[in-house]
Amino acid sequence: TYNKLGDVLTAPASYGKLFYLTFTGDYVTNASVVALNGNYVQKNDKDANSWVVGYDNSTKKAFYVNNVLTLQDAAHTYYIDTTVTPVVGSLTNLDGKVIYVIGNKDGIVSKVYVVDNDTKQDSTVTNPWVAEKTNANILYNDKTSQIKILDPNFTLKNLADFYAGSTVTATYNVTHADGTVEVVSKSGADNLTISSLLALGAKITMTNGSPAGPWTVIG
Repeated sequence: TYNKLGDVLTAPASYGKLFYLTFTGDYVTNASVVALNGNYVQKNDKDANSWVVGYDNSTKKAFYVNNVLTLQDAAHTYYIDTTVTPVVGSLTNLDGKVIYVIGNKDGIVSKVYVVDNDTKQDSTVTNPWVAEKTNANILYNDKTSQIKILDPNFTLKNLADFYAGSTVTATYNVTHADGTVEVVSKSGADNLTISSLLALGAKITMTNGSPAGPWTVIG
């Protein structure tokens, strides 16, 4: 199923925010934004020494001098050698910036983010999965030429109806697990569900549809 967390991460309000992602197996199951309160936050419950801190420098109290980053006071200082520690952004001018500091298990800074504090600016990261027409059961990614089927009961005929309509003749090449290829046209699309075909190891591609293909169909 389509992961709604993608909508959260790509929303305009998420511009310039750092999120901590929780995985269950290979899937992201939660996204929590790092607060800008200048305090350590332990994010990995399996490692008591891992931490992340976020700070909004709208008060212009943060500065970086002699490899030492100071946020709001002397109690919040971090040694950062930019020759070995990755810094996304620049430590040269921190006025009005949002600063995120990530520490590794040894308590040493492992990465720093310095981003603009502009909540009005739209996110430059777009959601690649776009709803096709008005059907919530179909998404497509025009960057990878993939069609994602959200409804497990969706058939080849359903797909043909949405991508071909009455004016375009779409062709579906179904490559089965044994390597045999079956060409299914709109008029010949049967009621086999796409999910069942994929579960059997079939590979489904579409050409001559609208938008133009070839497209790879995934579940």
